[in-house]
Amino acid sequence: MRVVVGSILSNILLVLGMCFFAGGTKFSEQGFLASAANVNSSLLTISVITVLIPAAFVMAINTGTPNANGQQNLTNAQEGTAVLKMSRGVAVVLLFSKYHIYFSAKFF
Repeated sequence: MRVVVGSILSNILLVLGMCFFAGGTKFSEQGFLASAANVNSSLLTISVITVLIPAAFVMAINTGTPNANGQQNLTNAQEGTAVLKMSRGVAVVLLFSKYHIYFSAKFF
């Protein structure tokens, strides 16, 4: 998860900052396409949500307190399996949403 967060931050800060700097050295005024900015901000928002959902899931199931029936929540193996299923499900939803955003922006 740290790699994903690092990648997002480097993309926001380093790459975008260098693009602004390089463009500012050549042009006095820069323009951008609103649809491209909308797509990029939507993909960034979805990526952040995708990182947060499994983390929140782990926090919710890893409380260590007994549930309403008096049983422990999950063992480590069960927790790992549940997190893996959650992460795969979120990845599939992310894949479809990225394609939807890409193709809807491409045709407009």
